[in-house]
Amino acid sequence: MSRILGEFLKASREAKGLTIEKVAHETKIQKRYILDMEEENFDDMPGVIYEKGMLRTYGELLELDLNELFEKYNEAKGIEKEEEKEVFEEVDTKLNKRNIFLGIIAIIVMAIISLKVVHIIDLKSQNKAENIVEIAEEHENQIVEENDKDKKVANISEDEIEEVTSQAVEKVVNKKVEVKILGKTWVQIFINGKREKEGEFSAGEVLNFEGAETDQIFVKIGNINNADVYLNGQVEAKDGSKKSVWKKTF
Repeated sequence: MSRILGEFLKASREAKGLTIEKVAHETKIQKRYILDMEEENFDDMPGVIYEKGMLRTYGELLELDLNELFEKYNEAKGIEKEEEKEVFEEVDTKLNKRNIFLGIIAIIVMAIISLKVVHIIDLKSQNKAENIVEIAEEHENQIVEENDKDKKVANISEDEIEEVTSQAVEKVVNKKVEVKILGKTWVQIFINGKREKEGEFSAGEVLNFEGAETDQIFVKIGNINNADVYLNGQVEAKDGSKKSVWKKTF
């Protein structure tokens, strides 16, 4: 079976003269995940979000067109554009029918309200009639607001739906990594192969990162003598090394 994505990654890596070990060192992605991507073995990877994050990091290292890279990823995963198009067309059709139905209901309600207003005007004084008209206008505004809400629902994009869904899923936090800066030093943080923080920080700054048990938090500090690292509130030993550069994966 042809591995379109895997062969593309492998060929691009070899064209740059990079080994698996070199890629792992540069991206901080585990070698087994790099091999999984090149062999399209997604069953052993930690999930779609991490797959995409590691694939993006790998693609940036190889200086690849990310749009083309993710097209090959979708093809490798069996995600067909025509299938996506049919699903979205079906959703659009249902939403359009719902909007038409709501529009008809709104017209009927407005007509009933108008008839009642006319009838009350004929029976009561002008002042009372004006109050009823105001009430009818409030009902009409409520109907318009409901229609606006339905339109906003119809215009929600796939990314917005994914973002809301991701926020609705509570993440169980098992790891809390804290870096307290004691003096000027350079710090680099990767979470599951994706760069989260990198730069030079000054004394007094505190960097906090959280993750689940399966998340990998990689910390690299240029001068460990100018920083303290804590895991779940416990200070990490500096190994008594004379070297100033310190790194560890949690």
